[in-house]
Amino acid sequence: MESNIEKTKKKLIQKLAHLSNDDIKNASYDFSLFQANIQRFLPKWNIDNFEELFKQFIYSQYLVSIDQNDFNKLNALSVVNYSAFDLLPSHLKEPTIFATFHYGSYRVINSYLLTHGFKVVLIIDGLVYIKQKDAIEKMYLKYKEEAKKNNSDFIILSVKEPSFIFKLKRLLLEGYVLVVYMDGNSSSVKEKSFNKGYVEIDFLNSKMNVRNGISVLSLLLKASIIPVMTYWGAHEELEMKFYPSISPNDYSDSKLYVKDSITKIFSILEKDLSINPAPWECWTYMHTWFERNFHLPYEEIDKENLKYEFNRKRYALFFLQDNYYFFDKFAYRAFPIDENLYNLLITNNINKIKSSTLEDLISKNVII
Repeated sequence: MESNIEKTKKKLIQKLAHLSNDDIKNASYDFSLFQANIQRFLPKWNIDNFEELFKQFIYSQYLVSIDQNDFNKLNALSVVNYSAFDLLPSHLKEPTIFATFHYGSYRVINSYLLTHGFKVVLIIDGLVYIKQKDAIEKMYLKYKEEAKKNNSDFIILSVKEPSFIFKLKRLLLEGYVLVVYMDGNSSSVKEKSFNKGYVEIDFLNSKMNVRNGISVLSLLLKASIIPVMTYWGAHEELEMKFYPSISPNDYSDSKLYVKDSITKIFSILEKDLSINPAPWECWTYMHTWFERNFHLPYEEIDKENLKYEFNRKRYALFFLQDNYYFFDKFAYRAFPIDENLYNLLITNNINKIKSSTLEDLISKNVII
């Protein structure tokens, strides 16, 4: 008999295969940012494949939410351990940090550790906790229930808590392990500055700024970092990989350790994204991790060879809060337009655009 999970998955797959105009319009803002970030970091991807890739991205986020409650999948989890540690609580003789990303079935690590008797501390950004308070508290209660069954424990710590570092140090010395999401850069865009607490790294085809706090914590607490990722197989079966550990004890230069450890951990994500970018949650907001105060010049116009087509390579169209925009994917700038022009551009009815507006669009390379 087909389970409720399988029925829901089939409905989502059918919906993604037959999106309505309203579905497309309502997802257009996220899709525009998704395209811009893919083009910046993975420029070899063909723009014609973006729509299908975005559908896979949406579907993977759904899978994340159901995997943590699908105990048949969790029981069948395959584990590959490349670290130098036996993954048992009694065998970890030093403070340990499990570092992962919002890639693949990223919540499963918490369930895995709890079912194997680990006492787990999950640290989260203060803003994330405020935005997702109900969901986080629901998750917390679920994990606490799981912990009771296995003589383990689960604690959530916000980085904004008073005496955060002292609480964390005490817990790690008591045998708790720390779970962190290395791509949890979620502070307010307006307040974000990369001058303090960040390190710039080369990432795929560009650069970005990531928080250095986990590596600094590792250094202060003399804690080993074990990178871990959870992947889906061809039939959505789960495989968890623990990668070689990184220890501050192997470095004499603390500054080198902070930069090098972050680079090594993110190199795992880089490799995975190069193979399959769809299961990474951050594609729609990673543009907040680098400066965007730049303007790219428009290309010189050759009016004799104009095709009078919407320039999909540089621009996208989106609808947000009852307003319409065309979006420069190269410069991350949005320009407001009216609904009529939005509809003409999205249907490529360029010949119906009034001449003065058309001239402006051509000058900005919106029409090529």
